[in-house]
Amino acid sequence: MPCEPRAEMERLWVVNHPAVDDRLARIRDKSTPASMFRRLVEEIGIFLAYEATRNFPTREETVETPLERATVRRFANRPVVAPILRSGLGLLPGFMSVVDDAVVAHLGFFRDPETLAAVPYYANLPDDLSASPVFALDPMLATGHSGAAALDVLKGRGARDL
Repeated sequence: MPCEPRAEMERLWVVNHPAVDDRLARIRDKSTPASMFRRLVEEIGIFLAYEATRNFPTREETVETPLERATVRRFANRPVVAPILRSGLGLLPGFMSVVDDAVVAHLGFFRDPETLAAVPYYANLPDDLSASPVFALDPMLATGHSGAAALDVLKGRGARDL
């Protein structure tokens, strides 16, 4: 399976794909040049966005093709993509190549050196996220505090579909 749900969290998906594994291996290699590192992170963003939108709701609409009218399927709702500054910015271009009309928001946190808690310092978000699917972008995993804090901030703005 390219992507399988984890039993402990219904909405947590682990992307299991050789192309992602290969890119992760090259990212982790200390000999990878910075420009290649950035490109590989962007490509991983494409794969993650592809999987994240696999079951995304769609709506039908009619478009005029060069030959005739055609019924097409489009994303039902315009999503919000919220990268955590700065690490999440590397995933943003890849994600935007899959969902090019997403609303881009930004979240900033710093780590309290004593408690290691994520402390918010910046949130450029729509006031109400209740009607939008929201994707938090954070490729970093140490304590998980920034990711958890980001989800709390997004929920505080009404996000229900995270």
